[in-house]
This record gives sequence, structure tokens and C-alpha cells, in this order.
Amino acid sequence: MEREHLLNVLQSNKNINLTKHEGMIDGKYNRIFEFEVRGKTYQIEWWVNVSYLSLGELTVVFDDISIDGCWPNRFKNNINFLNQKETIAVLPLEEYAKTNQWE
Repeated sequence: MEREHLLNVLQSNKNINLTKHEGMIDGKYNRIFEFEVRGKTYQIEWWVNVSYLSLGELTVVFDDISIDGCWPNRFKNNINFLNQKETIAVLPLEEYAKTNQWE
């Protein structure tokens, strides 16, 4: 996965707050992207062939990322993390507006 693809996805939705992204820190190359979604802070360690999504002690290995809606939950948008074209993690971004009809 190209760096630009990851950065484009993380910057493409108003519900993703990209707080830090890779670059030079103290003369060393940093591969960490940090972002917030729905009050939680996540980190991605980016590499071209495989990347790592972390939340606390949980780490998920993935090789592609996209934003999509509906499946497998009822959210309007999700970040989908894929490994070898299989969805391995889904992070909800945005809920549909609440209506009294189905509540």
C-alpha cells in the first residue's frame, strides 16, 4: 500500500481527525500515523507491504484500507482494513441520523 493511499483515506472523511502522521522526527524517519475516531485514538505503523493498526494492546495486521458504508453494521461509513483482500477489521465512522420510526 502506498503512503499516499493511506494518507488520502485518513484525510477523506470529516469524522477522522488525523493528529499526527509520518515524517522526520528528531532526524529519524517516523512511520506512525495517529488519528482519532469517535473519541478513541488509533495508530497505524505504515510499511509498503504490510501495516499495523493499534489500539492499546490490540494490533491488527493489514495491507489495504478503504472507506465504505453499511456492511457489516448499520453505520453510514466505516474504515475497512483488509489483508489479502479479506476484511479483517471494521471501524465505524458515522451513524445514520436517528429517526423515531425504528427506535
